Amino acid sequence: KWLFNTYKVAIVAAIFNVFLGTLAAFAFSRLQFKGRRTGLITLVIVQMFPAFLAFVAIYLLFFQISDVIPGIGLGTHAGLILVYLGGSIGFNAWLIKGFMDTISPSLDEAAKVDGANEFEIFTKIVAPLSRPILVVIFVITFIGIYSDFILAAIFLKDKNLWTVAVGINTIFINDFNADWGVIAASSVIAATPIAILFIFFQKQITGGLTSGSVKG
Repeated sequence: KWLFNTYKVAIVAAIFNVFLGTLAAFAFSRLQFKGRRTGLITLVIVQMFPAFLAFVAIYLLFFQISDVIPGIGLGTHAGLILVYLGGSIGFNAWLIKGFMDTISPSLDEAAKVDGANEFEIFTKIVAPLSRPILVVIFVITFIGIYSDFILAAIFLKDKNLWTVAVGINTIFINDFNADWGVIAASSVIAATPIAILFIFFQKQITGGLTSGSVKG
């Protein structure tokens, strides 16, 4: 049950993180609009502050949301996913934008000559060419959410909604005794999907990390 909860939260949050981050990156990389530079600087400044500073505010905010919209309030997977989205989009958008900046604008101009609009340029040219960095962002985000303990432990109180990290740390570890055999076995089971993910996306991850490192 905990593994299923973890897969659900991590996969959904990672997919939406990549999707929203890609949209934001395309806007900052390709579109010219008022406040563009200010928005980029704001993203950098926000990322300078550690996430721990927002934990109390997040808890109080979603505690109040629970009274209005219980489905996305405190103690729900939907609410936890929203928190993960808010914390990662800025960083991911910066990374994806840096990759999109290496894609030649002449491709956009050629597409516009053929009658393509901005949405078609995004979906048919820029996004497909950005696939290596999108895979990297997905894997990094998935691993970060999959292994997160502090935020999930604060947010989820129902045992049936716990993620695997919360479950292992809460059930198998206490102040006086720890069943290290069970902890080791549980950790191996929990880490197996991460290893499989790396093996499956190995070529894409390598391409995303090295693309753009050499010009010419």
